[in-house]
Amino acid sequence: MLLACLSAFLTFVAWTTDALPEGAVHLCGDLTLALVGATAAFMTIESRDRALADSRKHCEAQLRRQSALASLGEMASMVAHQIRTPLAGVSGALQVLERRLGRDDDNRAVIGEVLQRLATLDDTIGDMLAYARPRPVYLKETDLLQLVAEAAHLVHDGPDLQGVEVHIEGESVVARIDRAYVVGVFVNLIVNAAHAMERRGSVRVRVSAKGPFACIEVIDEGPGIPPDVLESIFVPFFTTKDYGTGLGLPFAQRVVELHGGAIEALCPPGGGTRMVVRLPRDPTASPQPDAAPDSGPSFARSA
Repeated sequence: MLLACLSAFLTFVAWTTDALPEGAVHLCGDLTLALVGATAAFMTIESRDRALADSRKHCEAQLRRQSALASLGEMASMVAHQIRTPLAGVSGALQVLERRLGRDDDNRAVIGEVLQRLATLDDTIGDMLAYARPRPVYLKETDLLQLVAEAAHLVHDGPDLQGVEVHIEGESVVARIDRAYVVGVFVNLIVNAAHAMERRGSVRVRVSAKGPFACIEVIDEGPGIPPDVLESIFVPFFTTKDYGTGLGLPFAQRVVELHGGAIEALCPPGGGTRMVVRLPRDPTASPQPDAAPDSGPSFARSA
């Protein structure tokens, strides 16, 4: 509205200038310049206020998330203490009973199923602890092209990738990361991509350098993610599967953010999903000293 009024005023000035005395022309020119300056100042203030409002919303969202994580951490610790110990006792007792049964006893299958369910419950507790209270991040220079190849190799012979081909392409990009954490992120993303295609098709993993960031894309040929689901995929415990903890993608996001990076899901109209991970190639500040045992992948099971 303000710009429209300014445009009308300038048009009027241009139309009337020839008919005005010289002094009036100068006055109109001064008024026009003043109006243009005031408009620019107003737009600058409005733009600044909008940026401050967006920043405030972002900070408030981060504070809410940190508060939720703190509450989750306390709950996870309590659950681990109250449940894991008796859980281990029950599991041990069942294993003793299983050994006493004959090989052809029908009850062995029942006990085996119960033990599997107990193991899943223990995994869920472990995932909650890992997500809510992750261990410190230890940074080390790592070739990300080699790392994603390692992640693909870890799951290549497993049931999740039967019938799925993984193609890795791109350039060798070195970044300072926590190797055990990040390899787990890409194991998770590759397995999720295979599940999205119902274990049929190809998954492409592309590695490239984008200025100060390393960009890793995991692309599947599935149907894509519906918009109402897409907005919730990084919410803890949200899942569309009949199994899993719903912590796979939230934990991947947590790991990436601990490195100062970002992760997003893109679903083009033609179908498929592209998970894009951006990691700083050389973080300005290491959260922890560059030394830690490389204990293998550390990650929550796929969401």
